[in-house]
Amino acid sequence: MLVRSIILRKPIPLRPGDRVAVIAPSSPFEVSHLEKGLDWLRSCGYEPVLGQNVFARHRYLAGSDSERLADLRWALADPTIAGVICARGGYGAMRLLEHLDPSSLQHVACRPFLGFSDVTALHLWLQRNCGWVTLHGPMVGTQFAGEGFDEVTADSMREALAGRVGGISVPDSVVVRGGVARGRLVGGNLALLCASLGTSFEPLTDDAILFLEDIYEAPYRVDRMLTQLRLSGRLHRVRGIVVGEMIRCEPPAGADYTVDDVIADRLGDLGVPMLTRFPLSHGQPNHTVALGLEYELTADPPALCPLEPLTP
Repeated sequence: MLVRSIILRKPIPLRPGDRVAVIAPSSPFEVSHLEKGLDWLRSCGYEPVLGQNVFARHRYLAGSDSERLADLRWALADPTIAGVICARGGYGAMRLLEHLDPSSLQHVACRPFLGFSDVTALHLWLQRNCGWVTLHGPMVGTQFAGEGFDEVTADSMREALAGRVGGISVPDSVVVRGGVARGRLVGGNLALLCASLGTSFEPLTDDAILFLEDIYEAPYRVDRMLTQLRLSGRLHRVRGIVVGEMIRCEPPAGADYTVDDVIADRLGDLGVPMLTRFPLSHGQPNHTVALGLEYELTADPPALCPLEPLTP
C-alpha cells in the first residue's frame, strides 16, 4: 500500500491573470535572463510579481538571509499570490529552512511552487512540513534565456502550472534494471538530498520512486553521495529509481568508466526498476514533474507517467 501520510495537498492550478511571485532564494541571476523569463510568463497570461529583494546581492547569495527569507514568506503566504517560481538555484535555500514556520501556512491554499537544483531544499521542507505537492522544473532566471530555451521545456512547464502533468517517454534513456514501479515521486538534486539527511526535512523514500539529478559533480563525488544514501537507509524500501542526465559529471580524460557506470554500480543491486539519462535536470529538455504525486516508472518503454491528476 502506498504511503500517503505526508503528501496530501495538491496545488490549485493557475488561471489567466493570476499573480505569480518570482523570488530568488538561492544564488544571484543574470538580470537579462530573468527579463526573458518574465516575458514568457506574461505570454502565458500570468502577471509576474517580483519579490521586494529579488535583486539584492550578498557575497554568493541573492541577498542576505533575512532578505531572501522575507521574499519566500511573502510568496508562500500572501493571499493575492497564486503561484511561486524561483529565479535560480545555486546555493542558499537551505539556510532559510530553520527560520520557516509551517503553522504560518496551515490555512494557506497550496499554490504551484516551481524550481529545481538548490530549490530541492524548499521542495523537501514544503512536503515534509506542509504536505504540499510541488513542481520540479525550470526557473525563469536561467532556462528561459538564449540558447537554453526549448519548446518541450516550455510546454511542460506551462501545462504543469495550469494543473496538468503528462507522461514522459524517453526511448534513448538507459535501462539499468527493467520492470514496473509505482509510488510517490520524491527527490531532486543529489547533493541537497544528502545534505538533508538527519534533518527534519529529509525525504520519505519508503514505497516511493526516487528521483536523482545533479551537475558539475565528479563521478567519485557521485559515488560518495550515493554511498551516503545507502548507509542512511533511505534506499532500502524505494520502489524504483529515475536519474536525470547528470550534466557535466564526466570522469577524467582517458578514464574507462562513465558516471552512468558509477550509478549502476552503487544502485543497480537494489533490485528495483531503474532508468538513467532521463530529461529531468539541468539539460534540455527539462520536463516539469510533480514531487509527491503518484507515478508509474516503466522500463519497456522507458517512461514516467502520473497515476493521478495534479489538480486537487
